[in-house]
Amino acid sequence: MLRKRPDLAIIQPFNVGNKEMERSYGLEKVLKQSIPSLKHNCDGLIFTSLTSGYSAGKILKWKPPNENSIDLKLSFDFKRHNKNNKPRFCLYKWMDVHRYFDDMYVTDEEWEQFWKHDFQQFEGRIVEVVYNPSIHPPWRFKRFRDDQPRANHHTVIEKIEQSLISSVPKIRETWKCREAQK
Repeated sequence: MLRKRPDLAIIQPFNVGNKEMERSYGLEKVLKQSIPSLKHNCDGLIFTSLTSGYSAGKILKWKPPNENSIDLKLSFDFKRHNKNNKPRFCLYKWMDVHRYFDDMYVTDEEWEQFWKHDFQQFEGRIVEVVYNPSIHPPWRFKRFRDDQPRANHHTVIEKIEQSLISSVPKIRETWKCREAQK
């Protein structure tokens, strides 16, 4: 349509473009040239089969552990709070209803500066959190996901948790098993 009516391209609310595809031996080019020249942040790579194309079950997504995130429902528990009246930041996953998953790590300073004064507006919202194994609890706030009506399904969370503890050799082993099944 836009080729036939280029005057309409100006008023479109978004742009659709093609992503350049590279073969696996072009990974160095992707990492050193393509990703640094992107106009947006790159949070991972997607590997597809040359013959199967881009379809469910036929792709391998890779993200660095600090970019693997999950969407969970946030709720505050004031029954157990610290000396600053900072509540527990409870996270809930989706299992046909929201069920408790874990807590979110928030420092006392973050509670005082960001959360405390308007915490009621954050109750029940979906938050995107990332995993940080050096803290307890290991989940850190990344952003609000008001575009999501509910938390990630528990099966999605389980897959992401597995990827956080897997290593590159395990990914290679899984990929080889998939190829052998063809």
